[in-house]
Parts: sequence; C-alpha cells; structure tokens
Amino acid sequence: MQNSSQNNKRIAKNTMLLYLRMALLMVVSFYTSRIILKNLGVSDFGLYNVVAGFITMFGFIQGSMANGVQRFMSYAIKRPDEYDVETIFRASMRILAILSFGILILAETIGVWFLYNKMTIPIERIDAALWVFQLSLLQLIVLLLSVPYTAMIVAYERMGAFAYISILEAACKLSIAFLLGIVSADKLILYAILMFSVQLLIRIVYTSYCNQKISKMTFKGKCDSAIIRKLLGYIGWNTTSLCSEVVQVQGINILLNLFFGPIVNAARGIAMQVMGVIRNFSVNFLMATNPQIIKSFASGDIAYTKSLIFKSSRFGFILMFCISSPIMLITDDLLEIWLTEVPSSTEDFVRLIICATIISITADPVKTAISATGQVKHINIWMSVILLSVIPLSYLSLEKGYDGRIVFIIQSIANSLILLVSLCFLRKHIGISKTEYGKNVLTRISAIILSVALFAFTIKTLLPNTFTFRLLEAICVFLTSIIISFLLGITSKERNFIIQLIKKRLIRF
Repeated sequence: MQNSSQNNKRIAKNTMLLYLRMALLMVVSFYTSRIILKNLGVSDFGLYNVVAGFITMFGFIQGSMANGVQRFMSYAIKRPDEYDVETIFRASMRILAILSFGILILAETIGVWFLYNKMTIPIERIDAALWVFQLSLLQLIVLLLSVPYTAMIVAYERMGAFAYISILEAACKLSIAFLLGIVSADKLILYAILMFSVQLLIRIVYTSYCNQKISKMTFKGKCDSAIIRKLLGYIGWNTTSLCSEVVQVQGINILLNLFFGPIVNAARGIAMQVMGVIRNFSVNFLMATNPQIIKSFASGDIAYTKSLIFKSSRFGFILMFCISSPIMLITDDLLEIWLTEVPSSTEDFVRLIICATIISITADPVKTAISATGQVKHINIWMSVILLSVIPLSYLSLEKGYDGRIVFIIQSIANSLILLVSLCFLRKHIGISKTEYGKNVLTRISAIILSVALFAFTIKTLLPNTFTFRLLEAICVFLTSIIISFLLGITSKERNFIIQLIKKRLIRF
C-alpha cells in the first residue's frame, strides 16, 4: 500500500514537471507558428509540412525503438537479474546505426525520385523542397540516434530533465521565428537548416545529461546477441504497427496534396499542430504512468497494473477532453486570433483530428500494458491492417467526390476499432475483460461526454451568437468539463488523493 502511494506521488510529481515543459512549449509553439506562417507564406508553410512530413514516414523506427528500448530498460531496472541496462543501451545503438544507414539509402533513392516525379510542388520551389528533404533526413537520423538517451530518462523517471531542457528548446525555436522575419535569404531553406540545428543541439544536451546524471554509457564492449534478438523481435512487431500509423498519417497528407494541392496541406499542418499541443496534456500524464505500468507488471503486481490501466485511460481521456471541448466550440474564433491568414477547411480539420486523437489517447494505456507482457505480435498485425485500410478507403471516398473531411472521419472509425481489438488482447494477456474495462473506463467517459454535450448544447442555444458570448460559452464548457470529470470520471479514492494533494500544495504556498 505504501509503495502504491509512493508511486502515485511520483506519477503526480513527474506529471507536473512534464506539464511545465508542455506549457512552455505550447506558448512558444502557438506564438512561433503565427510568425512562421506569416514569414513563410501559406504555400511554403504547406510545402514544408508535406516534404518534411514525407521524411517522417521513416520516423516510425524512432517511435518503435523508443517504445522497445524504454520497455526493456524499465524491465531491467525492476528485474536486474534478467536484463542489464548498459547492454540494452549498446544493443540499441548498434541497431539504430544500421537502421539509420538503411533509411539514408532509401531516402536518397526512392525518396528523391518520389519528390521530383510524384509530388505537387511549384517548379520554382523544387530546389527549396530538396533542401527541406535533405535537412529533414539529417534531422531524423539525429533523432534516431538520440533514442537510447531519451528512453533512459523515461525509464529512470527523470522527467525534470525534459522540463529543463525544454527551456533551451523553446528559446531556440523562438529565436528561429524572429530570425525568419529579418533575413533576406530563402526563408524556407533557412527554416529547415535552423530546425536541424536545434535538433542536433538538443541531442547533445540529452547525451550530456544522461552521462553525467544517470550513467555514462559506452558503445565499446561486447553486445549480447540474445538481447539484440529480443530487442529486434519486440521492436520488429512494434515497427509493423507504428510504420502503418505513420504511413496512414503521411498517406492522408499525400492524398490531400494530390487531390487539393499545398493549400489544403497547410490547413492540415495547422490542424495537426493544434492537435499536437492539446494531445500533450494527455501524453505527459501517460509518459509518467507508462514506466509504472511496465515495472508493476515486471514485479508481478497485477492488481496495481490493472489499477494503472484504468486510471491512465480515464485521466488520459479527461485531460484531452477538458482542454479540447471548449476549443472545438470556438475553433473558428481561435484560429482567426492566432493566425493572420487561416487556410480554408482548417477549423473542420482541427475538430475532426481532435476527435480521432481522443479515441487514440484512451487506447494508449491498454497498448502499453500489452507491450509490457512482450506478447506484441498478433495485436500489431491487427493494428496494422486497420490503420492501413484508412488509405484505400480515403482514396475511394475522395475519388467519389467527398471533401477532405472524410479522411479524418474514417481515421476516427479506425481508432475505435483499434481500441476494441486492444481490449480483446488485454483480456488474454492481463486478465481484464471488456466488461471490467467498460465498467471502470468506458462507462465513466461516456457519462462525461453526454453530460458536457448536453450542457454545451443548452448554453449555446440560450446565449447570443457573438464573440463575447462564444468566449463565455467556451469558459463555461471548460469549467463544466472539469467539474463533471471530477464527479463522474474518477473514483472516490482518486478524488481524495487529488484533494489531499491540492491541500498540501496550498499549505506550502
């Protein structure tokens, strides 16, 4: 019981640190996006998103490696008799070096061919697009080689590092935004150079932190072939679904480019940026709980594992929903305030992408729990099939004359199916039935959605349709979402824990 209480306090502390990080990045992101869009222009902004986004198709390896390395390191911390952290570090670095070389070859052959022959790019901007492509490729490789260090920070739950280093990252990105406004060079190329430079700097800082504050790792020495095989097996199946997810996201981007051109890519790019900022409210909490889910399973504490799954699913949803519900209500007004020029369809894309993401966030703790067991083969096959089906279904829908919104509706349906499939595997590997998950999670979040939707509809009907009253509606919906979530979305024990935590903080102040 004491360990559970300590773990809850650690999760709360790490979540607060991650929120400080997120708040800083959110402010900088929204402010710099406005300046960057203004300085680059809608066309170049859309061009950067689609070309740099094409490179991130290979970034699924980064996500897969991060999940795999962090899982094995978390397991090793709890079960040092089975795994060694330094051995896992060396094995992952060698795997990543080989994969980086493979990505470089593919990108410089197939990637460049696709850029020149298939993408819709104004002829006068093709050279700039190539610069963006090459620099984004280098940025990806730097990011890949950073994975073992960031995984180590997460596994050891040193979340303060993310918060402190983010101050440097935010300052750099803010400087880039201002610099674009005063230089006379090609701003798209300059932006790509500077973004790569920031990624390289952050990589150096993370490496230095891990070597000085956690453990100095070396590439030299023997590398256990058994660990490499286990890592590759685990990562291989995770890569299957993550690859499918990235192909789906970028495939949607390419479809929108083929059917509608760079302007719609700009609208999607802005919508994705809004979604990314909002999603961080939930992702930061999940980042704090994921190592605990893995460690509790590794130690055989299945009861606590179940509790964390339910708690993470509920809180992940609540955090995302409370922030997104007022934003969805006044999306048009916020975009007009934020941006000097709002690309067509941006407001609809924002709302639909948020809906798809809320479903995905709710399923994330379930997938983490299944990953903790190491039994990832079959669930990743199912997820890949569902994710990849979005591309042909979206293409057929666009061919029949539907507008761009249809692809995000299809994406929401796919995310719902993934949650359902994940629950089937959760029962098999952890022992949690769909009924048990439904009672502890789905019933509560359904009550929140229905209650807030009813309140929002009522207040919107009663108040005049002016900016002042729309802003008032959003504030009321936000506060109502918090109150209803506190009353209906969490258990009595969780309410008491939150109340006691708030009391302690108030006493300190």
